[in-house]
Amino acid sequence: MKKECVILIMEPERIIGLELQVLLENDGYSVLQYNAAKLADELKNKQKIKIIIVNIDKAKADDFLYIKNNFCPSEVSVIGISSGKQVKKEIEGVSLTETFLKPFESKHILSFINKCCAVSTFK
Repeated sequence: MKKECVILIMEPERIIGLELQVLLENDGYSVLQYNAAKLADELKNKQKIKIIIVNIDKAKADDFLYIKNNFCPSEVSVIGISSGKQVKKEIEGVSLTETFLKPFESKHILSFINKCCAVSTFK
């Protein structure tokens, strides 16, 4: 059964992005996989993105600027994934709903996404 949340993955490490995509699609989510925010522009008006997963170690300032300028913080959850030890709650003016440190367990990120989507469908 398809879930209503659409998830945008901004992860330049292709294998991690594909792993997340398969995990989420197997759970019924629609997933958009892009390595740069500029590529996501064409889908901004076509899809209702509820969650953005962004690699905070490799993201460029333009990626965060794209998120900040195109998505309302009250309508989109931004999840950061990082290999760093320091967990940040805001980067380049974008508040992170949650941060997962690599290597993270798939079941933990899936559980968190399920909670985010359950909340967002009632807004």
